[in-house]
Amino acid sequence: MYKYLALNDQNLLGGSFFTYPGVEYGKESAKFRGSLITLFAEPIYKTDNASNAYTYVIQVKDNNQNSWIFTIYEGPSGTAIGYNGKGDKETERAAEALINEIKMTIPSDFEEVVFYHDFGNKITYGCSNGVCYFNEELGDTYFN
Repeated sequence: MYKYLALNDQNLLGGSFFTYPGVEYGKESAKFRGSLITLFAEPIYKTDNASNAYTYVIQVKDNNQNSWIFTIYEGPSGTAIGYNGKGDKETERAAEALINEIKMTIPSDFEEVVFYHDFGNKITYGCSNGVCYFNEELGDTYFN
């Protein structure tokens, strides 16, 4: 059994990539973000840059008071989990439990508009009444 707590300390943003949570680009990434909002409210960091859209810092504690601090972020390769420490089996189990908790959570209503500034693409995504959506408008960078 694990407990989860969002931390508001920007000094903890420095974790490096640890694992992918298995979230597909599109509606699934909207649901994942909506579920994060349900569990942890707004992220500690967010921008309109799709390559760096948001970051959460989440502390995971087990029943033995072992503790891990993960970052959950949406970066250029999609949704990912970061960790700044030794990646042992206990850490993997804690990350997996966190991912499962997020995936099982009903998403909050939200809408975000983010851009791939390099390409001019505009993404509007979110959830409304548990139904998530994702719309990407291609920019004209490739066509000029």
